[in-house]
Amino acid sequence: MLNNDNENNQDHSEDPLGAPSSEVGYTGTSQEHAGQSFNDITDNNRWKILFEAQQRQMFELIRALKQPSNTDLKVTFPEYNPDAQDNDARAWCNTVDLCMQENPLSGGSLIIAMSKALKGSAASWLAQNSFAGITWSQLKDLFLARFDYVETPAATLYRLLNGTPKEGECMSSYATRFLSTLMSQWRSLSVEQIAIAVTIAHASRIDTRLQRLAFTTEINTRVKLQQELMALTYRKRGPQTSDKGGLPCDAKKTSVRPSKAML
Repeated sequence: MLNNDNENNQDHSEDPLGAPSSEVGYTGTSQEHAGQSFNDITDNNRWKILFEAQQRQMFELIRALKQPSNTDLKVTFPEYNPDAQDNDARAWCNTVDLCMQENPLSGGSLIIAMSKALKGSAASWLAQNSFAGITWSQLKDLFLARFDYVETPAATLYRLLNGTPKEGECMSSYATRFLSTLMSQWRSLSVEQIAIAVTIAHASRIDTRLQRLAFTTEINTRVKLQQELMALTYRKRGPQTSDKGGLPCDAKKTSVRPSKAML
């Protein structure tokens, strides 16, 4: 009996790992050990097989995390209503660009997402300008051509200075909206262009004749601004006539009286 117990203990000592309690990691091993049972493999090879199996499982898990399924991912764009006030078409397109970078859409999926975001007259415009296989780049060009109003820097500031907070809007929200509009419109302007825009907007509030200049002419240099202001001053004063070339202003009017012979 003692000898049998020693033989059993010796058998267990020769197999420290024992049979695996789970087949996970053992199936699909390398071809080197194909066709061999787990008990026929040496201790070093058993550790190697388990390590390779765990490594493959980690690789599969990492691959699954890096490639998530986009079939159930729904993209929601911010709403845009051109009929409401303070809607910037270009700023809205910039926001959509950020959404498209992570999950680009085209064709029917793009139209469905846009139909939920565009409101007012933009919704009817979308129905008239949609076609099969349309991309965001194509839709963006059509959208900006229709709703993007090219505004001069001076006109932007003039419009903001004459605006007031919306009903129920606190001063913090109004100031943030004011600042965001200027930052979006003026981010590519130079210091001279910003100074010119502020000058024209301020002068337009003093002299209403400068409003046309603020809304129709984009002035980028100080020389161009001085030329426009000098031309406006000249039109205000009018040409100065010389007394030498024309008739005197106090010339007496001669009256023609009928003579007696005519009577």
